Amino acid sequence: MDRRSFITGACATIIGAACLDPSESFAGKNDAKLKEFEKAVITGADGKPLKAADLKEGESFIFNYPYASSPAFLINTGSEVGANGDWKGGVGEKKSIVAFVAICTHALSYPSKNLSSIAYRHKAEGKYAKKDHMITCCSHGSVFDVDAGGKRIDGPAPAGLTAILLEHDPATDTLTASATYGIPKLHKKFLKRNKKKLRKIYGRKEYKQKVAGKTAPMKKMEEISENIAKC
Repeated sequence: MDRRSFITGACATIIGAACLDPSESFAGKNDAKLKEFEKAVITGADGKPLKAADLKEGESFIFNYPYASSPAFLINTGSEVGANGDWKGGVGEKKSIVAFVAICTHALSYPSKNLSSIAYRHKAEGKYAKKDHMITCCSHGSVFDVDAGGKRIDGPAPAGLTAILLEHDPATDTLTASATYGIPKLHKKFLKRNKKKLRKIYGRKEYKQKVAGKTAPMKKMEEISENIAKC
């Protein structure tokens, strides 16, 4: 099988998953960088600020940050998650609430309506999640360790997931996103690669606008994607 045929076949294997030529990946760009954005309070489905206490352990939620169309995981692991570089780790009462950009650093796979090939595995299961608290991408088998700040531990991804810095206000029990910590140009490539699809969903100009004030309502993973890949 020649190179072009292989790439075409890989793209067709999982419908709805983004697929890039390997030359477009992030190889050689593994150094994580901190990038500040305007702060945004995470809201519930009712538009009101989300309470950290309402996040059930093990469930996977999605909100949009730092751009209106860029998905991010919001996870309560149930146990403390330590810091990693400029990322300060988990927040909340148990320091167990974390957020990661839900875009695989290999081929930019992300949760879409038809399918999400990237998902959080609270318990060890399947072919790739060998331990608890893993994020796996079924597109090509990349695995990321939530307890280690989204570090890549297996698969073709050249770098770990981009973490989102969260701030927790104990007085109000609210959560605020304020920055990202990961490889440069991830979102630039994501927005460019999926321009047509994202425009249809979020608007011609709105899809690339930065989130300000309150985020889009937080939703359960099952409400975002009709099918969550198992692998």
